[in-house]
Amino acid sequence: MRVSVIVTIPAKAFVRERSHLAFSRERYDPIATPTKKGGLLVDPAFPPLPIAARTPGKVRLAAAHIEKAPVFAVRGTIEASRIDDVRSSGRGVQIFADPQIGMFKDPYCGVEAVGTHEDVARLLKLGRLKEKGLEGKDVALAIMDTGINVKHLKARGLAPKLDKKITWAPSNIENTPGDYAVDHGTMCAYDALIAAPACSLLDFPILQSETPGGSVMAWFLSDALLGFSYLHQQFTGPDWKYKALVINNSWGMYHPSWDFPPGHPGRYADNPNHPFNIMVG
Repeated sequence: MRVSVIVTIPAKAFVRERSHLAFSRERYDPIATPTKKGGLLVDPAFPPLPIAARTPGKVRLAAAHIEKAPVFAVRGTIEASRIDDVRSSGRGVQIFADPQIGMFKDPYCGVEAVGTHEDVARLLKLGRLKEKGLEGKDVALAIMDTGINVKHLKARGLAPKLDKKITWAPSNIENTPGDYAVDHGTMCAYDALIAAPACSLLDFPILQSETPGGSVMAWFLSDALLGFSYLHQQFTGPDWKYKALVINNSWGMYHPSWDFPPGHPGRYADNPNHPFNIMVG
């Protein structure tokens, strides 16, 4: 059985060059070719993503830039029985879990609302936050989800601000920040605006990806890693104008069986050295 994996490869000049092409939104020239050892097939549409070095207790943020990253992450598929073959090849290639991600049914993620926005405001003690000026001014709030529908938010009496310059969308959909179908991402934006009405929303519809080999509803951790990478490049770029960044991730790995087993060096759930966990750090 072939499984989706995240693969880290050593940084080389041609890898950095192709990563630059991807992040500059120019034509991306895939680097991917099937490897001869271990049966690893790299996704040609997935660009190499710079991954920072982790030292004990912290992540070196500066090392997450394309020019300084020690390794880059790509996505691929491999026979589950051959994972250790690639890891032991001695070529600096490491294999990490790329589990499916999505929304959770429990404790609740249904269509009908539970309570009202007034209930939420009361429980969050919104009045006290407002007295301290904590309403989200000069804060960017990235919704990593299914996309935001601004018209719907306005129809519900909100006054959302959306920064259309800082965004990213999977290659299989049109990049239309603020104009996606009303779904889980719009709910997340609505909820966030209860507490931070003055924030600026950033729309990152990572749960719109149609990963090769998966179903329409099969989103993978690598999709989130790709969205995070684009956000990181903009967050650390010269045009960043916000005083703070908040990232909303209302999704997760639904079942532990989708991960590598406990103790495996490529495991995701509790492994600080997994590329996505380094990116979050």
